[in-house]
Amino acid sequence: MLIFLAFFAANAQTLKSEQIALKKIQALYFARDFESGAEIGEQFAKKFPDNTEIKAWFILNMARAGNAKEAVKLAEKFSEKNKENAWILFALANAYIRNAQPDKAFPISEKLIALTPENEEFILLYANALLTKKEYTRALEFLDKNASKMFDQARLMTLIAELFYRQNEKEKSFSIYAQAQKINPKDVNALYSAGLFLNREKRFTEALPLLKRAVELSPKVFQVREQYWDALFQGQPKKSEQQRKAEVIADINAFLKIRLTSKNLENVVYYFRKIEPVDRQKSVVEDVLLVKFPQTAEAERISINRLRRFNYYTKDRKIDELKKVEYVKKLWTFINRPQYFNQKHVGEVYTNLLHILQDDKKVSDTEYLKIAKRAINYDGLNFTDPYSTISSALIKRGLFAEAEKFAEAGLKKFDVKLSEAKKDEQNKTYLDFSEKTDRAKILNILGETLLKQKKYEKAEKVLLESAETSKEYNYVFKLLGELYETTNELEKAEDSYISYFAIMNLEKPNYDNLKNIYQKRKGSTDGFENYLLNVKKIEKTKRREIVVSGRNKEAKDLVAFNLKTLDGKSFSSNDLKGKVVVINIWATWCSPCVKEMPELQQLYKKYSGAKDVAVITIDSLEELETIKKFMTGKKYDFPVLLSGDYFSAVPVNIFPTTWFVDKQGKIAYTKTGYSKNLLEEFDWRIEELKK
Repeated sequence: MLIFLAFFAANAQTLKSEQIALKKIQALYFARDFESGAEIGEQFAKKFPDNTEIKAWFILNMARAGNAKEAVKLAEKFSEKNKENAWILFALANAYIRNAQPDKAFPISEKLIALTPENEEFILLYANALLTKKEYTRALEFLDKNASKMFDQARLMTLIAELFYRQNEKEKSFSIYAQAQKINPKDVNALYSAGLFLNREKRFTEALPLLKRAVELSPKVFQVREQYWDALFQGQPKKSEQQRKAEVIADINAFLKIRLTSKNLENVVYYFRKIEPVDRQKSVVEDVLLVKFPQTAEAERISINRLRRFNYYTKDRKIDELKKVEYVKKLWTFINRPQYFNQKHVGEVYTNLLHILQDDKKVSDTEYLKIAKRAINYDGLNFTDPYSTISSALIKRGLFAEAEKFAEAGLKKFDVKLSEAKKDEQNKTYLDFSEKTDRAKILNILGETLLKQKKYEKAEKVLLESAETSKEYNYVFKLLGELYETTNELEKAEDSYISYFAIMNLEKPNYDNLKNIYQKRKGSTDGFENYLLNVKKIEKTKRREIVVSGRNKEAKDLVAFNLKTLDGKSFSSNDLKGKVVVINIWATWCSPCVKEMPELQQLYKKYSGAKDVAVITIDSLEELETIKKFMTGKKYDFPVLLSGDYFSAVPVNIFPTTWFVDKQGKIAYTKTGYSKNLLEEFDWRIEELKK
């Protein structure tokens, strides 16, 4: 009897411990502290391996903590052993919802409702599955039908409020949120969700007290704090920007004191970028992350961004030797990191190292080649790196045979990368815009190595291939001019040099090569100035021919959009049908974009009254106020659309990029980079498309 009682007491104690554990995990979930819920949940799931409800809430926390894919895998693994267990199915359906797989989640939620129609967790799951499928009316009808079964009416009202918000019945939504908060003033979700949606509606002042209360109830959660900081910064109009920023920064510091994790530091770094604080504040947080969590992905990103911003030039654009030494040390420090999260970061650093060392006489040719051989194990930012940088540097060092080997290897590597990239739809836009110019670049370098070694026949073949590949800003015509001048084919040399000047459109062109050819023909330079005037006319004609002939061979349809203007109105691509449209993609931080803006403004003014031509721009992922301030300061009035998530569907990697869309809605021309003669050359393309 005593043994039985002892056994019964032990089981009762275990059961009580399990219930306490379950309540802890659930409490963290309802407080939106999913990170802690996942950590503690994992411990409890191991401690009580037979308790499927604990496993379920552990998976829910895990999925909401940003690990939805892992949560799905774990839930699927558990379900293999417990195929009919309701709590495991509950976990699996929730994980599918968080992993954006509503079609898999919904049948499971239907099954659970059929098995246990009174369970409020299963009722909410079913409604959430419908919400994810965007069947809002059906979800509301279901909740109305099952409202009496719900013990936690605040949770019910919070979900109903969200459904009304999704249906664009916003005032009704906020009224229901208020009811939920009245029922349970400590419901973090009712406070947070209402504050989140009020922030989205720019009603920051109303959101502020709700989010402040949510932070008091759940102080360790970044997502709650983030919305609070937005409201704190935007919802106090009577305070100065400096005061509001100071309050946000003070609260960020308070948050990091109670929960200093690498993930929170990463999140804070990103948030600092959002509110545009002084660099010192952002640097302080970054410094903490680099010291406390040096071997994290965010630490690597911070390090690479700092290297990108490092300036080793003096004010008059000369190299500061001491800063150069410091920069090289920093590059080596990055290379010597024990692990890498992004291989392209390593390739980028090696490329920069090779570039800065190319003229360094302290670095021997042998040492330079040793670094180069290590560098080719990593891809750079574009398809030609690091090979193009290595080959160019070796040409400067007079190592022409070695430069040729690297250039040939780079060309083969380029073709391999190109083949792989074409398999991924996401690379399509980049390839459309950069494939030709990148290939021409490596061909030019290879051609130059051959020219330097007097392999003229092979050099001509390679350089002509480059000229055929791309005519836009192609250095090849200068190389062809040098080749033909060397082989005494003066007519070809002259034509190549004129093509080079037409394409490059240099600020201060050097006509010495043409002068040499003129002298060889005439025996003196008499009359060269008159000859040059005629050359400039030919140059402009040739430039127009090159610009107009640069149409995209496989013109693709403009991806449809419906974007917001600076004053909040909708602007649809459907409104542009039947017109020739110029779409300039830019950003205020892009100096080449800003440099060409005066002529872009002139172009807009020229066609502002035209019925068959439209000139518009799309800003890339900047804050509305930043753009407005820029436009007002510069007194520009050309149309600006906010990109939103458009560039996730249509990636743009080069700024500025300009699309010239024909009357059929196809992108006929694509111009990347700065345009020195924007008004003239854009006009040529427009007139061609109007024909």
